[in-house]
Amino acid sequence: MNFRTRTFLVLLALVAIVEAATFGAVLNATRSNFIEQGNSELSLGQLVFDNAIQSRTDELSVGVRVLARDFGFKRAAVTGDAATIRSALVNHQSRIGADVALLISRDSEITAGSAELSGLEAGTPFPYTDMLNNARDGDSTTDGVFDSGEFALQLVVEPVFAPDLKGWVAFGFRLDDELAAQISSLTNLDVSFASMTDSGYAVVASTLVGTQRKSLVDAFSAATATPSVVSGSMDSALLLRRPFDEQRGHGLHVLLSKPMSEVLAAYSVLRARLMVVMLVAFCLAVLGARALTDTVAKPLRRFASAARRISEGHYDERVDIKSGDELGQLSTAFADMQNGIRERQEKIEYQSRHDALTGLPNRTRINELIANAAAQTDTPFSLLMIDINGFKAINDTLGHAIGDDVLKAVAHLLSETCSSEDSVARHGGDEFLVLLNDAAPGRARRIARAIVDDLGETISLGEIDVRAGLNIGIACFPEHGSEPNELLRRAEIAMYAAKDRSEPVFEYVDGQDEDHLRRLTLVGDLRRALDDDGLSLYYQPKLDLALGRVTGAEALIRWIHPTEGFVSPEEFIPLAERAGLIRGITDFVLRTGFAQLKCWREQHIDIALCINLSAFDLLDNSLPSRVESLLSRYGIDATSLVFEITESAIMQDVDQSLAVLQRLRGIGIRLSIDDFGTGHSSLAQLKRLPVDELKIDKSFVFGILTSESDAAIVRSTVELAHVMNLKVTAEGVESAEVEDALKDMHCDIAQGYHLSKPLPADEFNGWLESYSSRSLLTGDASNDPSGGDNAAENIS
Repeated sequence: MNFRTRTFLVLLALVAIVEAATFGAVLNATRSNFIEQGNSELSLGQLVFDNAIQSRTDELSVGVRVLARDFGFKRAAVTGDAATIRSALVNHQSRIGADVALLISRDSEITAGSAELSGLEAGTPFPYTDMLNNARDGDSTTDGVFDSGEFALQLVVEPVFAPDLKGWVAFGFRLDDELAAQISSLTNLDVSFASMTDSGYAVVASTLVGTQRKSLVDAFSAATATPSVVSGSMDSALLLRRPFDEQRGHGLHVLLSKPMSEVLAAYSVLRARLMVVMLVAFCLAVLGARALTDTVAKPLRRFASAARRISEGHYDERVDIKSGDELGQLSTAFADMQNGIRERQEKIEYQSRHDALTGLPNRTRINELIANAAAQTDTPFSLLMIDINGFKAINDTLGHAIGDDVLKAVAHLLSETCSSEDSVARHGGDEFLVLLNDAAPGRARRIARAIVDDLGETISLGEIDVRAGLNIGIACFPEHGSEPNELLRRAEIAMYAAKDRSEPVFEYVDGQDEDHLRRLTLVGDLRRALDDDGLSLYYQPKLDLALGRVTGAEALIRWIHPTEGFVSPEEFIPLAERAGLIRGITDFVLRTGFAQLKCWREQHIDIALCINLSAFDLLDNSLPSRVESLLSRYGIDATSLVFEITESAIMQDVDQSLAVLQRLRGIGIRLSIDDFGTGHSSLAQLKRLPVDELKIDKSFVFGILTSESDAAIVRSTVELAHVMNLKVTAEGVESAEVEDALKDMHCDIAQGYHLSKPLPADEFNGWLESYSSRSLLTGDASNDPSGGDNAAENIS
């Protein structure tokens, strides 16, 4: 063998050795890097898991704290009112989406619960007395995990003081497959929960299915508290096991896992490409060993160095090889890998601080911004709490997809109206929050008005126009508070005040905290009044002016509060509508009124009963069927009923209201427009309504003797109604002169204190008998309510 051959073979051997060593170094470093990336994903997943669990804990803590400090609930706990306790538990559980709500006595026994779960039934001891003791000793909320072996719960406990300790309230979320799936969607990892028992691990929940789920017991046993590669009965995977709650050390464990096939997916592609590069390099080595060394070895050393930098977590340094061959592709693959890892990390951070639907900052982010603004005590700022008026009705009638479009449209409007220095966030549900930096109250009011003006009364969604007004509450720093939570609460109070006053914008006023607390107390008392027959109906007569006799009575709800005395319907009806109690009040009025109408029929008293409906009743598709059921139950003729609705109630959702009114009219019930002339309807709208009667508002009737314009309005309304074959009722008749004037105008029916104030049923019957007797003494038989000569006999 000559020198040339030997040199060639030596050079070729050296090149082969160098290539093999480089190939091995790159692959080993790259494989280690991908495994380290997988370890980093598990560690990051652990942080995301902790944040998700902490978020749930905070949500539970807020819910349980609100309930434990609710005056009505504490009163129910003291008095042992089981129905109210259970209702409060169910309502608060539904509000925060908890899976279980419990009331625990001072003796650590579960006295009431919203769900019967094994080990947490009413009448059984609460398993974790240390949670109760911690909450009692610290006078604060504590959290923990209840693990029955069959299922697991994340629990939060809050003591109930009234004023001494009366027990504890506990709310909990189930740790189930749904929770595992939610965390998995955030971390891109498989998530499993298992309970440690005497015989080993028992799987509680997991994102894994099939044979992989069956192998979880071995995986839990093999996994450690640090990320590690485990091969066993399940496929090779990166695993990390940790206690669910490291502080309390109970038997529930969490397993984060990722299959090695996914961890090394890009590595396999990279290895194949490197092998191609090595083969090309070896062929070139045959043609020229030195050329191969100069063109291949140097780039490979750069890749090895880049792989080591990636393994150390440096993703921004690029290996730029301007070449169209495999080395250039390898450079692109490295760059894509670096960008992919960085983008996933940025996405996770973004999603934790932004609302998925609107893209706006979420409650977590806006709370941070408010806290930062409050820390700069020398700079004023303002908060706008914004609520979409009637959003629930939009969801119920048009569907959640349209509701989502409305939320996105409002979010866009707010972002366009506010400046770049301000922050707009979705606070939750149909509420938005605007942080106006460096803004005094005057600027806050101007921007709030601009938002209302820009929105108008409708939102255009392509071919659909949705009626959705806004209510905006304003709280300013430092005028209305110096703490973020205090400002948020007062902005919310101002927003609710705007709703109560039917005003688009309202600024917080000192003392409203007490008013807000009073309203909350009234809501609880109203709920109990509904349950305990604390409401009643009064009746005010309606006089047929042409016949001179009483032909109807309006049913008016009354609430005599045990401590507040008379509470006006104008105060508690809006509270009932906002608290979801209006359906119960409507059902009470219907039942009580129908029962009274039945009694009148049995006493041969032939008068019609008028009942007022709320705007929310017109959005309830079940109302006509409920009315039909009650008519059948009490044996009442539908023609004996008149349902009164206001113009403003109809205008909230004209199409939906018309559909309900048409069904009621089809049953045979007469319909009346109450407070006519004070709402938003027009003559064009009036002709669409299936009504039988117009009721002129008392504000016009009061002035018909002294104001030519009021008299003209009443006269023209009567003439218009008669042209449309409608009857006319005038309310607010306070004197005989007004009654005579209405007769001259040919008004059909009069109602007011001149005739009688609203009376309880017994007093109304007595008044009716007395009124009929007076009519008989004067010789006017037309005043007989039954229309005949035997009025006294009929009334009896």
